[in-house]
Amino acid sequence: MTAVVGHGALLAAAAACAVAVVASLSDRVDAGARALQAATVFLGVALAALAWALLTGDYTLEYVARATSRSMSWPYRLGSLWSGMEGSLLLWSWLLAMGTAAAVASLRRSTALAEHLGTKRPLDGRFVPSCGGVLVGAATLLLLTLADPFARLSFPALDGAGLTPILEHPALLYHPPILYLGQTLLAVPFAVTVAALLRGRLDDVWLAVARRFALVAWVALTAGMVAGAHWAYQELGWGGFWAWDPVENASLMPWLATTAFLHSAVVTERRGRWQNCTAGWALAAFALALVGAYLTRSGATGSVHAFAEARAIGIAFLAAVAVVVIGGALLLGRRRRQLGPEDAGRSGGGDQSAPKGVATRETALLVNNALLFAALVVVAAGTLAPSVSKPLGRNEFLVAPRFFAWFTALPALVALALAGIGPSMPWSRQSPATLRSSSRRQLQVGALGGGLGAGVSLVLGLATPLVLAASAAAGVTIALSVTQAVRGLRSGRRGRALAAAVAHLGFALALFGIVGSTAGSETSGPIGPGQQVSLGRYRLVHEGAVEREGERRSSVRVQLGVFVGEHRLGTLRPGLDTYHGPGGSGVPLPETALRSTLREDLLVTAVRIDVDRGVAVVEIYRRPLVAWVWLGGILIAAGGALALRRPGDRRLVPEPAKSAMMEG
Repeated sequence: MTAVVGHGALLAAAAACAVAVVASLSDRVDAGARALQAATVFLGVALAALAWALLTGDYTLEYVARATSRSMSWPYRLGSLWSGMEGSLLLWSWLLAMGTAAAVASLRRSTALAEHLGTKRPLDGRFVPSCGGVLVGAATLLLLTLADPFARLSFPALDGAGLTPILEHPALLYHPPILYLGQTLLAVPFAVTVAALLRGRLDDVWLAVARRFALVAWVALTAGMVAGAHWAYQELGWGGFWAWDPVENASLMPWLATTAFLHSAVVTERRGRWQNCTAGWALAAFALALVGAYLTRSGATGSVHAFAEARAIGIAFLAAVAVVVIGGALLLGRRRRQLGPEDAGRSGGGDQSAPKGVATRETALLVNNALLFAALVVVAAGTLAPSVSKPLGRNEFLVAPRFFAWFTALPALVALALAGIGPSMPWSRQSPATLRSSSRRQLQVGALGGGLGAGVSLVLGLATPLVLAASAAAGVTIALSVTQAVRGLRSGRRGRALAAAVAHLGFALALFGIVGSTAGSETSGPIGPGQQVSLGRYRLVHEGAVEREGERRSSVRVQLGVFVGEHRLGTLRPGLDTYHGPGGSGVPLPETALRSTLREDLLVTAVRIDVDRGVAVVEIYRRPLVAWVWLGGILIAAGGALALRRPGDRRLVPEPAKSAMMEG
């Protein structure tokens, strides 16, 4: 019965998508919007049917038998909905439908407001529902043909294979869905931008809707990446949180492009410039989201995050990437003359003149986006090079993490300083006397922050050149961001400025923690009962081993007392877990023990344990300032969420005397 309901819902969703495309292109926009909403409902029904099958253990379905087992608790049964290819693609398709349907509703409200108040030639409302119908319909066809989540077994299974034990972690329940939400919502800025380019009009309606959905996607991508990094840090036991894995980078690339879009949109809104650049970033962000889907689902990488090899699905996503890139480039090239600098006037724009002088906020944003582009090129080259080399007949290779670290370090440090300095700069050129007067306080605050940042690193014993430079730059940005945030709170009218200050403060704290963590240390070796091992200021004493037998797993833990001098800080219990039955390989898996403070983290991983002798081989890592990475990530996402509080429609409609559009 579940398979019948699921297949029926998928077929109905595909039909609704076809209706949405035909109706929208036939100028029946209302009918197209309703059809897209219907497709969203049908995909929701299919998703609910698969979730029910997983929760109730319907082992007549191949996906259920592969993804769950009877011994799994119900939260992880539900989490297995997105742990496999078919289920995750179904969730991805439903989120895509939800986002595009919400965009159509938002666009219709914004367009109605603009028409009512006198803006001419509103954004073409036909293309967004038709584009949504094409995207959602294509994903639904993949589900019906190449990744059927409701495929039935010839004979029902008695039990399922279950999840890989390492996936049975609370982060499984929220990390993948949040990332999928961010990736799919990038379809909205893409669709709205293509609609605007087809109409020859990059106006306020386009910018407001594209920015709003890009901001939600950016917040989701930020939260998803931070959650995934924290999961890896806690669970994998290798002393790090970002391995520059291809699928990790698949989330980072659209995040970088969306960050550039949001900064470019500030100039477009404030000064009526950079329309082409802003549109290009919107198109690039969605193209990179599709690249990420390809890397995850094609089996083209050896990532631990990737699903099993599915060449046909990979080809489908590659084709989608090609269509988006080629089509977007053609549209931008076609409209370049109409949307060039000569048509820089636009509604709500403020000063429309070209900036004179270097010390302006627009120049800072230009440098910032150049740095984001440089980082994106490095990450994309290192991530995609191995995938490209194989079809070309070259030997397969992997790009070492240090490649990414080396070539992104300088752009990151300069961007870190700009995050504090840029918002303090004026939009237009000022006289030298006025500039000196207005900048004196900011220079004092920034210098004080930079000195304190470097001083903190020296006090903590983190005196490497990279850490000192990053600490000074972070100190500048932290001090200036706090000043800007306080000013925003006092004024009560600077919602977006306050949001930017919070996000920049988070970025400074996160990068401070990331660079600081590189100055850690580690050691490894055997330790027996009563013996001790030292790392830095810490002394770890072996206080015994404990074995436990459970229904699904057997575990052994080593109890280590943690001391600084003669003062006991606590106890760490690293160990090995061996899973039996479905999902278990019988191979012992390490369970990391972690002690975390604002100053530094201490991680211990057991590699081998001789229970009879009580001897354990352990790896011990000291990682300074890692807690600031998580705090910074939370503040970055919070800053983005705060920016959503300001209605984008407030600047949708210009005064009649002002230009409202960029058209040829």
